[in-house]
Amino acid sequence: MQIVTLAAILSLAGGAEPAALKVGDPAPALQISKWINSKPIDLAAGKGQNIYVVEFWATWCPPCRTSIPHLTKLANRFEKKNVTIIGVSVDDERSRGQVEPFVKKMGKKMAYPVALDDGGKTNAAYCQAAGINTIPHAFIVSRDGKIAWQGNPLDTLDIELAELVGDKEFADARRKVKAVKDGINKSANEAEAKGEEPNWDEILTAFDKLSALEPDEPEPLVNSYYILALKKKDRAAAEKLGSTLVEKVREPEALNGLSWRMLTEDEFEGARDLKLALALAKKANDLSGGKDWSILDTYARALFDTGSQKEAVEAQKKAVELAQKDEDLEKQEVDNLKESLEKYEKGEGKKDEGKKDEKGDKKD
Repeated sequence: MQIVTLAAILSLAGGAEPAALKVGDPAPALQISKWINSKPIDLAAGKGQNIYVVEFWATWCPPCRTSIPHLTKLANRFEKKNVTIIGVSVDDERSRGQVEPFVKKMGKKMAYPVALDDGGKTNAAYCQAAGINTIPHAFIVSRDGKIAWQGNPLDTLDIELAELVGDKEFADARRKVKAVKDGINKSANEAEAKGEEPNWDEILTAFDKLSALEPDEPEPLVNSYYILALKKKDRAAAEKLGSTLVEKVREPEALNGLSWRMLTEDEFEGARDLKLALALAKKANDLSGGKDWSILDTYARALFDTGSQKEAVEAQKKAVELAQKDEDLEKQEVDNLKESLEKYEKGEGKKDEGKKDEKGDKKD
């Protein structure tokens, strides 16, 4: 969630090969081996009435996971406008068995139809034919059954859909958001090209604008915290913003991710606000109803590092119990949780803040 990552996620995915499938061409039929959470969808049957978004993703793709909440919000907003978003998984035999459990676990967070590609046929008809070799990538199929747009779903998909359905107010609002994000990316990229530090004050001002435009989005606040704590090293301002984060952010994953990084990553050495990390982890746990093993694991770590050994042990026991019920979780991850529990019970391991393990990536 740092600036470089944000710039990478917001960038367009594209290929340079000559495209056989272009905007204005008829949309290929979907060739699906299994519909995970919906009835089969026939693009041809919806011609003249429906707009479709065919988005290609995979369980192993971090940017794809980043795009899921955004797609869900669009699916919910445009559902009454006869817009259907379809996530086509391109997972191969090595990971396709993880798709259905992944979708089930996501629940309402992935509130749009998801399907398994039939041996890569749909991906070939869309992405490969369009010269695209990266995911996530989305195609809009207009009411006339033709490709109306293609690109990274985190780029201008929201604007394109709003224009197609005549939602001018939403389209204008999203253009303002995109303009601010483009400015942030440009500033960061130009500074990187020169080997210089970005103008952090300008970027902080831009994130303030984003927060005003998207008051329910946690990213502007989280990114601002990183800048204040790690780049400007302004402890007082970071503490003030930390209180705002705890008060306003209501997405457990965002709270959990920041807390875990504060507790474990080397870059926070010297800027590790354990009190804030605990508050973030506690709210994340409260919002998730104490039913997410990963969030409980973070909460236990925060409790232990702030001196609440007994409470840490209790939270970690719950984390282990929930993790053991997760049939898709690797044994090594459960073993890591048990190892942490043993350390908490013995009162050991408090100085391992900088240690990184497989959990690091799973706290996003």
